[in-house]
Amino acid sequence: MRTHSFDSVVPVDLVWMDRPNGNVMAITWSDDHSSTYEPSYLRKICPCAECKGTHTGAPKAFNILTAAQAAGIHREIVIESVQPVGNYAIAFTWGDGHREGIYSWSYLRLMSPEHTTAAKG
Repeated sequence: MRTHSFDSVVPVDLVWMDRPNGNVMAITWSDDHSSTYEPSYLRKICPCAECKGTHTGAPKAFNILTAAQAAGIHREIVIESVQPVGNYAIAFTWGDGHREGIYSWSYLRLMSPEHTTAAKG
């Protein structure tokens, strides 16, 4: 885990770009770094307690899905809306209704896909 703090880094530009496989969020940061976040990656790094496993212990190794859940699984990486959270974060509403994660600017910068192994696999 990296120990660098990005508490003072903020976005200077945030845009949604069309890509062949869907839209991505591109952020240019105040430290002159640029990051591109795919929806699947953003969902994978969701910082909410349920996704991180802090409500009921460790994250589940697997989930048994009903047929209805399996049929709609692709919706979990569809971003339905994005809302600002004060001046420090954004929150997403996902196609499966999940909306508990608050992605602070410092967290997004720390988890920049270009510099984290969490982006792989």
